[in-house]
Amino acid sequence: MFRKMLLLAVLLTILPVNGVDINMHIKAKGVGHKNHEINLDYKYLAFKDTGRGDVILQKEDRELYLNGGLYHKMDLSLISMGDNRTSLWKNSECIKNYEVGAAIHLSYNDVERLDNSEFLKTNNKTLMHSISTKFSGKMGIDVKVVNTTTKHAIFETHEKLIGHFKIEREMFVK
Repeated sequence: MFRKMLLLAVLLTILPVNGVDINMHIKAKGVGHKNHEINLDYKYLAFKDTGRGDVILQKEDRELYLNGGLYHKMDLSLISMGDNRTSLWKNSECIKNYEVGAAIHLSYNDVERLDNSEFLKTNNKTLMHSISTKFSGKMGIDVKVVNTTTKHAIFETHEKLIGHFKIEREMFVK
């Protein structure tokens, strides 16, 4: 009996605790229509990123890792080739961490030019997000932090920008 228990204890230390490891790395450049969608819904995390438009993609370098938490880093530089609202670059990104009670939603619409650097790291105790972006078009930033027990909002902000902007923003929730 002792040998079986010891073997089980050894096997449990070898197996991943959360059961899922995801590693993704994308590097891209090009001209044409870009359409992407990334969905992640695992335990206490939800991450969704969608984008589409006719673009000159000068640079896309994206990393995403899931292993006990989520790590996402992205550098994106593009120019829209579209001449109407249906073909200009649109992007929406939503990050939710139910354990810390935080959600961030970023959206870009009718973007003519975008230079974006973004970093996200989150686990069951913290959420850290930083963004440095320069764009021409429309951007929305919505953030909400709730008390995880009462579900009462303790921090909320909504920002809409139209025009030519350079923004640097950091957020840390623990």
